[in-house]
Amino acid sequence: MKNPLLLGCKGCGNAIVESAFALAGVPVDCEEVDYSATSPTRERLLAVNPLGQVPALVLPDGRVLTESLAMLHYLDDVEPGANLIPARGDAARASLRWRAQRRAWTAAPGPVVRVARAGRRRTRRAGA
Repeated sequence: MKNPLLLGCKGCGNAIVESAFALAGVPVDCEEVDYSATSPTRERLLAVNPLGQVPALVLPDGRVLTESLAMLHYLDDVEPGANLIPARGDAARASLRWRAQRRAWTAAPGPVVRVARAGRRRTRRAGA
Protein backbone atom coordinates (compact mmCIF):
# COMPACT_ATOMS: atom_id res chain seq x y z
CA MET A 1 0.00 0.00 0.00
CA LYS A 2 1.46 3.32 -1.07
CA ASN A 3 -1.01 5.77 0.53
CA PRO A 4 -2.70 5.61 3.93
CA LEU A 5 -6.23 4.15 3.75
CA LEU A 6 -9.03 5.93 5.61
CA LEU A 7 -12.05 3.80 6.44
CA GLY A 8 -15.15 5.76 7.35
CA CYS A 9 -18.71 6.63 6.49
CA LYS A 10 -20.63 9.80 5.80
CA GLY A 11 -21.56 11.65 8.99
CA CYS A 12 -19.20 9.63 11.18
CA GLY A 13 -16.35 12.03 11.85
CA ASN A 14 -13.99 11.17 9.05
CA ALA A 15 -14.62 14.46 7.21
CA ILE A 16 -12.17 16.30 9.47
CA VAL A 17 -9.48 13.72 8.74
CA GLU A 18 -10.13 13.84 4.98
CA SER A 19 -9.98 17.66 5.18
CA ALA A 20 -6.71 17.54 7.11
CA PHE A 21 -5.14 15.30 4.46
CA ALA A 22 -6.32 17.73 1.77
CA LEU A 23 -4.95 20.76 3.67
CA ALA A 24 -1.62 19.01 4.22
CA GLY A 25 -1.44 17.98 0.56
CA VAL A 26 -0.89 14.35 1.54
CA PRO A 27 -2.63 11.72 -0.61
CA VAL A 28 -5.01 9.32 1.13
CA ASP A 29 -7.20 6.54 -0.20
CA CYS A 30 -10.74 6.40 1.21
CA GLU A 31 -13.00 3.42 1.67
CA GLU A 32 -16.59 3.78 2.81
CA VAL A 33 -17.71 1.22 5.37
CA ASP A 34 -20.93 0.88 7.32
CA TYR A 35 -20.43 -0.04 10.97
CA SER A 36 -24.01 -1.24 11.57
CA ALA A 37 -24.32 -4.89 12.66
CA THR A 38 -26.13 -6.01 9.49
CA SER A 39 -23.83 -4.24 7.03
CA PRO A 40 -21.92 -6.30 4.46
CA THR A 41 -18.86 -4.07 5.10
CA ARG A 42 -18.85 -4.56 8.91
CA GLU A 43 -16.46 -7.55 8.74
CA ARG A 44 -14.04 -5.45 6.69
CA LEU A 45 -14.12 -2.74 9.36
CA LEU A 46 -13.72 -5.24 12.22
CA ALA A 47 -10.67 -6.70 10.47
CA VAL A 48 -9.06 -3.25 10.66
CA ASN A 49 -10.52 -2.01 13.96
CA PRO A 50 -11.90 -4.70 16.29
CA LEU A 51 -13.92 -2.01 18.13
CA GLY A 52 -15.83 -1.38 14.89
CA GLN A 53 -15.34 2.38 15.12
CA VAL A 54 -14.73 4.86 12.33
CA PRO A 55 -12.68 6.60 11.22
CA ALA A 56 -9.83 4.13 11.09
CA LEU A 57 -6.60 4.93 9.29
CA VAL A 58 -4.39 2.13 7.95
CA LEU A 59 -0.84 3.40 7.50
CA PRO A 60 1.35 2.20 4.62
CA ASP A 61 3.30 -0.03 7.04
CA GLY A 62 0.06 -1.72 8.23
CA ARG A 63 -0.30 0.03 11.59
CA VAL A 64 -3.80 1.35 12.38
CA LEU A 65 -4.83 4.64 14.01
CA THR A 66 -8.36 4.85 15.39
CA GLU A 67 -8.73 8.33 16.87
CA SER A 68 -9.10 11.44 14.72
CA LEU A 69 -6.68 13.42 16.87
CA ALA A 70 -4.06 10.68 16.60
CA MET A 71 -4.50 10.87 12.83
CA LEU A 72 -3.90 14.63 12.91
CA HIS A 73 -0.73 14.11 14.98
CA TYR A 74 0.45 11.50 12.46
CA LEU A 75 -0.27 13.88 9.60
CA ASP A 76 1.57 16.69 11.39
CA ASP A 77 4.61 14.41 11.66
CA VAL A 78 4.39 13.53 7.95
CA GLU A 79 3.85 17.14 6.83
CA PRO A 80 4.87 19.55 9.64
CA GLY A 81 4.40 22.61 7.43
CA ALA A 82 0.64 22.02 7.35
CA ASN A 83 0.36 23.37 10.94
CA LEU A 84 -2.63 21.16 11.76
CA ILE A 85 -1.87 21.11 15.48
CA PRO A 86 0.13 23.43 17.74
CA ALA A 87 3.92 23.21 17.40
CA ARG A 88 6.07 21.04 19.67
CA GLY A 89 6.87 22.89 22.87
CA ASP A 90 3.67 24.96 22.67
CA ALA A 91 1.53 24.64 25.81
CA ALA A 92 -1.55 24.34 23.60
CA ARG A 93 -0.14 21.09 22.18
CA ALA A 94 0.25 19.60 25.66
CA SER A 95 -3.28 20.69 26.53
CA LEU A 96 -4.56 19.07 23.35
CA ARG A 97 -2.90 15.75 24.21
CA TRP A 98 -4.25 15.90 27.77
CA ARG A 99 -7.79 16.51 26.52
CA ALA A 100 -7.47 13.64 24.06
CA GLN A 101 -6.26 11.30 26.79
CA ARG A 102 -9.09 12.40 29.07
CA ARG A 103 -11.58 11.72 26.29
CA ALA A 104 -10.08 8.27 25.76
CA TRP A 105 -10.50 7.50 29.46
CA THR A 106 -14.17 8.44 29.42
CA ALA A 107 -14.98 6.91 26.02
CA ALA A 108 -13.16 3.61 26.54
CA PRO A 109 -15.42 0.56 26.37
CA GLY A 110 -15.71 -1.25 29.69
CA PRO A 111 -14.77 0.03 33.13
CA VAL A 112 -11.59 2.02 33.42
CA VAL A 113 -9.66 2.20 36.64
CA ARG A 114 -7.41 5.17 37.31
CA VAL A 115 -4.52 4.40 39.59
CA ALA A 116 -2.37 7.14 41.12
CA ARG A 117 1.22 6.09 41.80
CA ALA A 118 4.17 8.27 42.73
CA GLY A 119 2.27 11.41 41.78
CA ARG A 120 1.60 10.04 38.30
CA ARG A 121 -1.78 9.01 37.00
CA ARG A 122 -1.93 5.77 35.05
CA THR A 123 -4.90 4.11 33.39
CA ARG A 124 -5.68 0.44 32.96
CA ARG A 125 -8.76 -1.63 32.29
CA ALA A 126 -10.36 -3.33 35.25
CA GLY A 127 -9.33 -6.96 35.39
CA ALA A 128 -6.18 -6.35 33.33
